[in-house]
Amino acid sequence: MKHRALFATVVILFAALAPCVYSAQLNFTPVMTVSEEYNDNIFLAPDNEEDDFITRVSLGGTLELLGRTAGAELTYLPAYEWYNDYNEFDGWTHDLLARTWYNFTANTTIELRNAFIRTRGSLEDAGFLGATSDDPLAPPDIAPDANRRGLSEYYENATTARLDHRFGAEDTVYTAFRYSLRRDVTDGADENDIWEPSIGGTYWFTNFWGAETDMYYSHRDYESEEDREELYGRLRLNRRLNRHLSVYGQYTHRNLNYQDDGDDFDVYEPTVGFNYQLDENTRIDLGVGYYWQEFDSGDSNDGFLPSALADKVWPFRRGLVGITLLAGSDIDDEGVDDLGYNIYYEGVVRGEYAFTPRFSGIATAGYRWDDYPDDEPSRTDKTISATAGLQYQALRWMALNLDYTFRDRSSDEDADEYTENRVIFSITLTPDQPFRLLQ
Repeated sequence: MKHRALFATVVILFAALAPCVYSAQLNFTPVMTVSEEYNDNIFLAPDNEEDDFITRVSLGGTLELLGRTAGAELTYLPAYEWYNDYNEFDGWTHDLLARTWYNFTANTTIELRNAFIRTRGSLEDAGFLGATSDDPLAPPDIAPDANRRGLSEYYENATTARLDHRFGAEDTVYTAFRYSLRRDVTDGADENDIWEPSIGGTYWFTNFWGAETDMYYSHRDYESEEDREELYGRLRLNRRLNRHLSVYGQYTHRNLNYQDDGDDFDVYEPTVGFNYQLDENTRIDLGVGYYWQEFDSGDSNDGFLPSALADKVWPFRRGLVGITLLAGSDIDDEGVDDLGYNIYYEGVVRGEYAFTPRFSGIATAGYRWDDYPDDEPSRTDKTISATAGLQYQALRWMALNLDYTFRDRSSDEDADEYTENRVIFSITLTPDQPFRLLQ
């Protein structure tokens, strides 16, 4: 069934380009990667960690169909993994990302995306599916689940259709629909289907006053948990002070409604803050607020609410230094654990430096704090992460990489704590220019 669904999605993606195919350019970029990994905690266990060496071979590529007003991309990276000690986990993994877009006019665009991954890992470092783009503030196509443990095989798929329209210099409106699913191949647990239509936009009444809003409805069907629905709405009133700086007042409302016996709740979130955007290297949106959570049972929670969506980059001649801040709230119930209302803070510092035209390095350090007031008793998780990598472009078509990843997670739930170290050496073969199949 899943193979037919994937095939149908890809067919739809490329069939949407029929009007421009005769004037399109078709490119193909193959890629092959061979890697060797040492992981000192392959099951992400809190105690009695087990280590192993993992060999991976991946052979795939990217197919692009590009026209004047439309295009499509299909990236498929299948890989086979061999475990040195735990060879019962040997097998295939699959990463697929497809998207197509069509520009009806200069101001109206529709995009259809589909992401698929089949793996045994936690997705914390899941290749190109870890992020939608190079933008550190962009949400991922398929988000990692920090609470997944072990190496049980599963797959996830997410399909999103979005229509954007601009009707003024800064006035926009969008509508979107997303459908995602998760299936466990090993035991059939922790499965879900999620349907989520949404709508929103931004409108400036004058040069100094504007408003923006987002709304969505989420219907979630679970295999081993209670089905539920979420309603979300956000309204922000902006006051521009100058070309770069504005202040705002915002109200967000969340409603979670369980199908049967769950304790339904509403969350009220007023915040105030400011937005500063100097150039393409500076985006700062910081706010502070308060939340009230009221349950149908009569219980309640309240507390301080952070708001941050900021990224600042300092480029220099051979590299850059950047910092990213994220903070806010969510309902964390789409993974293997149902943890309810979630307040989080996250900060990442990154640096890149080119020692020579062929030899470069990158490093990151991050910290994330998660609070779950709905958990009984209330729960706090803290995650420290760090990465370091070196890349050497040995030939125009061959790159050598040496990467190190460290992650330490502490939690009020002892079973969810772990420390992990990974070292990966990889050789990637890919041409510096795509093969042109059609002009």
